[in-house]
Amino acid sequence: MKKIMNHTKPILLGLYVLLFVSVSDLSAQSFEKLNLLEGHNTKTHFSNGSKEQAETMATRCDSVLSFYKSILSFEPTVTLLVLSPTDWSTYTNFPVYRMPH
Repeated sequence: MKKIMNHTKPILLGLYVLLFVSVSDLSAQSFEKLNLLEGHNTKTHFSNGSKEQAETMATRCDSVLSFYKSILSFEPTVTLLVLSPTDWSTYTNFPVYRMPH
C-alpha cells in the first residue's frame, strides 16, 4: 500500500504537467525575453521575479518525466513557462492568469 501511495503524487503531478504544457503550441515561439533556468532536464523559461517558483516547478517536472520514462520507456520534450501577469498575454492566448493549460 505504501508503494502505491508513493506513486500517487508523481501521477497526479504528471497530469498537471500534461495540462500545463502544450508542446505543439510552444514549438514555434521565441522565449528570448524570458530567463532560461539552467540545471534541469525540463527546459524552463521564467519571467523576472519568478525564479524560485520556476525552480520548484522544474524540479517537480523533472521528477514526473523521470517517473514516466521508467514506466513507458518514453521521454517527451517539454517546455515549462512560469509567467508573470505582464508576460502572460505575450506567451499564451488563455484568458485566465495562472491557470495551467
